[in-house]
Amino acid sequence: MYARIGGVGAYVPGRRITNQEIAKIIETSDAWIQQNIGVKTRSLIAPGETIADMGTRAAAEAIEKSSSSNIGLVICATNSPDTLYPATACLIAKNLNLGQIPAFDLQAGCTGFLYALAQAKAVVETQRQSVLVVGSDALSTGFNWHDRNAVLFGDGAGAVVLSPSEKPGILAIEIGAEYSDGITLKTPLDSTLSSPLHYFAGEHERRTGDWYTKMNGRAIMKLSLTHVPKAIDNVMQRAGFAAADIDHFLPHQTNKHVIEKLASHIGFDVREIPDVLSQYGSLSTAVIPVSLHMSLENGKIKPGESMVATAYGAGFTYGAIALRW
Repeated sequence: MYARIGGVGAYVPGRRITNQEIAKIIETSDAWIQQNIGVKTRSLIAPGETIADMGTRAAAEAIEKSSSSNIGLVICATNSPDTLYPATACLIAKNLNLGQIPAFDLQAGCTGFLYALAQAKAVVETQRQSVLVVGSDALSTGFNWHDRNAVLFGDGAGAVVLSPSEKPGILAIEIGAEYSDGITLKTPLDSTLSSPLHYFAGEHERRTGDWYTKMNGRAIMKLSLTHVPKAIDNVMQRAGFAAADIDHFLPHQTNKHVIEKLASHIGFDVREIPDVLSQYGSLSTAVIPVSLHMSLENGKIKPGESMVATAYGAGFTYGAIALRW
């Protein structure tokens, strides 16, 4: 019994923030952003729109395009949940009237979607139930928009239905993590900001502080080019793929130079990679499913073709997957 992707959905908000708009609030330029990162515009979640809303829209399309109605689990990979609890996955399951099935969120940086697929694969193969895997993020809400790192990210969601199949689907997944204070993409840790103790000391308002996400971009890039190529090689070997066998390559998209280097690693034509980055910015956990959705909508993926996808992000986390469509 194999786990096979049976339906793909995507949702990206309509609002676009241009580099020219960014340059009005950050000391940068359209030329610098395009040359060094590759983003032209980035998608932005609408006022009142939620991570669950975006995930629900992507998930509904994935279910509609899937032949399976036996959804036994929902996993939502997100780094920007609307609330810590209830889980975004629970809200998505409710919105879709999926009944009282288990649902949980997973946080593993931008690699979260691959982590979720690894868990979903095991459930599909052992329990023979379909799993709805969603990646939904709005990292625009977590960065200080006077910080140059904010130019990287856009908002959006993607989803797949992973179902039991007699035909090979997901052939190999590798995920990993490495932690160091110097390399992490992280939110500040300061227990004094949220501790209740200051209320008991007579204070009546929440303390002000720095709640914004921080990123060491150079360290993240260096690690991505150290760990991701190894993960690619390992999943290709386990899947029995040679470089010439790869019909589609869906790398994580945060920087055009990293995309080019990863494509070069397996001799893949970078022009054949769906361009999420320049249109939407980096969509975090939604990059892989949105890339897959774009390729399918353009009619570029045929049954039986081979595919490799990668991800990396805060943690530092990383991973790769090899599959047969």
